[in-house]
Amino acid sequence: MATTGSDSNPCTQAQPCRSFDRAYRVAQPGQTVEVAAGTYADQGLGADASKSAGGSRVTFQPASGATVILGSKPLSTKTRTTEGLDVSGTTAVTFKDFTVRGDVSADNGANGVTFQNLVTDNGALGVYHASNISFLGGSYGGTNRYKSEIYPDGSWQHNSNITVQGVTIHDVRTDDLVNYHVEGMLVSDGNGVTIRGNTFYNNDVFDLSVGVFGNATLSNVTIENNFFASSGSNFDSSLGINTNTTSWNGLTVRYNSALVYMRHPICSGGCTNVSYTGNLSPLVNAGQCVSAVTYRNNVWTNGSGAKCGTSDKSVASAGYANPGAHDLHLTAGSAAVDAGSTTVFPGSDIDGQGRPMGGAPDAGADESH
Repeated sequence: MATTGSDSNPCTQAQPCRSFDRAYRVAQPGQTVEVAAGTYADQGLGADASKSAGGSRVTFQPASGATVILGSKPLSTKTRTTEGLDVSGTTAVTFKDFTVRGDVSADNGANGVTFQNLVTDNGALGVYHASNISFLGGSYGGTNRYKSEIYPDGSWQHNSNITVQGVTIHDVRTDDLVNYHVEGMLVSDGNGVTIRGNTFYNNDVFDLSVGVFGNATLSNVTIENNFFASSGSNFDSSLGINTNTTSWNGLTVRYNSALVYMRHPICSGGCTNVSYTGNLSPLVNAGQCVSAVTYRNNVWTNGSGAKCGTSDKSVASAGYANPGAHDLHLTAGSAAVDAGSTTVFPGSDIDGQGRPMGGAPDAGADESH
């Protein structure tokens, strides 16, 4: 592909095409599309019946040594104006190592799509009625009045098997808190949603908000190994478990590190398989704790002595390396070291290091000693 190509060309190196959609349709499953250096317009891909969601993927990546920018949104524009990269009904495709001006979205039945190491300084990620979608690495943020989200589409068609891992979500803000409630990311719909190993900072209201709206549904949600590093005048909590959601079927919150308290679910409608394990976070008071939730080996940094489970600890401080710089790695003297559960823990930490390294896992997202 090249900026000077034509979509009447056959998409070869000698005769490059110009749009991702054209290259996707020409490429055979398993082939790689190399994109020449340059700045391209917004890119939208549709469905192609020759590509199977479970089959070999088409991979889009910059040519060797090339810098590729997608999207037409001016860098100074923070409100939602355009999709820099959108896949609609698209299957079996991976996008790697692009800079995107605008949002990155999967919708309308997209299936088997991976966005890897994409960077946008003025856009969000979005999933709307899609399956087997992964955002791996990269950075999203720098928006005003809107957020990253996993949400059903307008006809309440749902999502399944969505993973956001190793991503930085930052500077999602609002200049109008009355009319625009935002958070770094909203998870409101999906069966099998994993939010793992991400860093959140400089976001308004919540870093991550989880809960259903309207006819959305949520089940089997895992939130683990995240740094929730926001704090400030427009900030409420690191993990906003929405108070309008009164029943849960599968919610695992484990080994997260937070500067500001995490909300706990309301289980008045019933909670099944809901657990908080090995987290390192403030606790407002014991009134936050919920009897229908299983608590194991959390380290609460309120210092008041309040705990939710018998294996939990209450300490004066977390012992973070540099919280002002969003660095929630542990220092050597942290009370979180070896404080996690010896039976329930992820096999690695936020940096991909094996867990545990000592006699027991460290509480929080960082396994340090």
